[in-house]
Amino acid sequence: MSTYEHDLLGRKETNTMIEGSIDGDDGSSLQQEQIKSQKVISAVAKQDGFDDDTRCWAVSEGEDYLNHCKLSDQNNRFQDLELQNPPEQNSKSNFDIPDGGYGWVVVGAVCCINACSWGAIAGFSVILAYYMQHSVFEDGSKMAYSVISGLSFGAGLIFSPLVIYLAGISNANIVVFSGGACQFISLFCASYATKIYQIYLTQGLLSGLALSLIGSYTPSIPPQWFVKRRSFAMGLTTCGAGMGALLFNLTMQRIIDIKSVQWALRTEAIIIFSLVSISAALLRTRTQVINPQLKFWDGTVAKTFPFWMHIVYNFTAILSFVTVQYVIADATRSLGYSADQGADTSALMATGVIIGRPLLGFISDRLGAVTVGIWTYAVCALFTLAMWMPGRNLATIYAYSLIIGGLMGFNWGANGAIIPRITGLKRAPATFGMTWVFIGIAGIVSPIIGLGLKRSNSEHHQYEYVALFAGISFATTATALFFLRGYLVARDSLVLEDENLKDGDRDNDNELHVNVPWKSSLEKMFTLKSPLKV
Repeated sequence: MSTYEHDLLGRKETNTMIEGSIDGDDGSSLQQEQIKSQKVISAVAKQDGFDDDTRCWAVSEGEDYLNHCKLSDQNNRFQDLELQNPPEQNSKSNFDIPDGGYGWVVVGAVCCINACSWGAIAGFSVILAYYMQHSVFEDGSKMAYSVISGLSFGAGLIFSPLVIYLAGISNANIVVFSGGACQFISLFCASYATKIYQIYLTQGLLSGLALSLIGSYTPSIPPQWFVKRRSFAMGLTTCGAGMGALLFNLTMQRIIDIKSVQWALRTEAIIIFSLVSISAALLRTRTQVINPQLKFWDGTVAKTFPFWMHIVYNFTAILSFVTVQYVIADATRSLGYSADQGADTSALMATGVIIGRPLLGFISDRLGAVTVGIWTYAVCALFTLAMWMPGRNLATIYAYSLIIGGLMGFNWGANGAIIPRITGLKRAPATFGMTWVFIGIAGIVSPIIGLGLKRSNSEHHQYEYVALFAGISFATTATALFFLRGYLVARDSLVLEDENLKDGDRDNDNELHVNVPWKSSLEKMFTLKSPLKV
């Protein structure tokens, strides 16, 4: 008997035994037949050339293995079992990401959403300045308004994992629309507030909740549509914050001058609700293709070194970002300039956002988001300590505002590229939620720290310690990214040496499980060239 005929006979016996094990007897004979058939299935799968993982799958599936196989009878001879759709090793998948198409509509929608969330928060400084300047509320101290600013920025973000989970199991469009409605109620009620506690509840807590509903889940949507242009797309979405800051700063101030602060709040409420509703209708996710893991807290991700470097970089970036954002106008006024000239610094920062973030995203697609982030925050630290801290003339402050505005919010867009790079797209929504919690905490304490570091006994040096704190925070951010880059470069080197890990694993979570020695990470920190963009 030839080897081929012997092989066919063995396969025919295998098939008979499998059918017997499925239909079979009862009791121990059935169990013995099943054990026997499992062994034979494993042997046949091995002959078919499948690896260990696939053979284990074949044994565990039993009858399903047969259903995936095609039996053909040619010349009355039993032919080879042919697996039609074998599970690919390590679940390789690129999710058929279009890298454009309707993704550009999604980018426009998220850009508009950012304008109505983060941009509106930046515009809130005009309202707060009016409250403090005219002593609208009896108990309204600077500390009280700093707490309100922190709550409006970070209170809702602490509950972001819940928001992201709800968006995943229900509908992202509905969640974003609910956030727009919540923001409308917040601002409309604030326009009728007469007590400071009412501002705590409306423009503080309720506004923070609205920000979480609108802005927590949406940053994870554009990465589902882009690969090669992911950072650029995220840069375009985040420049919406600058557009919104300009829109609401200039518009609200004009309405306050012509009408009142109450009508400014009502106008802002109507604008935000209208734009968010339109944007929510245009949003489209690709969750059915990607099938992301929906968790409040992903313990697997939380056990990894790159996640915590990512958290440190975001936490310190927000400490410096919010501090500079909220004090730059008053710091300019403390140097002897007018309130209008101080407000100009906020407008210049918003202009820097519009120009800088798409540009940084474009560069990140070519050099790597982490690498660009290191240089970006190093420059932020340098300019803050060497330009803003000793700066006394208006031209220097204006130049600093424009430059820092384009650079310091790099993390808002970069997270859309860095998080999938660390965890893969499947775990990205949960990782975003975990990140938002720490961003929210940093956002709450930042205005309080900024006010606490302000010196009251020095006319032109009131914000010297604040600038020092911001500069150190920027430097810490760059350092955390430096460690993160070393880890990712070392991991990429190991992945490229492992034939079992394929190209599609970059958007899966398989790379997350690669064991990277800490010595290798430290060595790769100083490597200029990396095997892949980091």
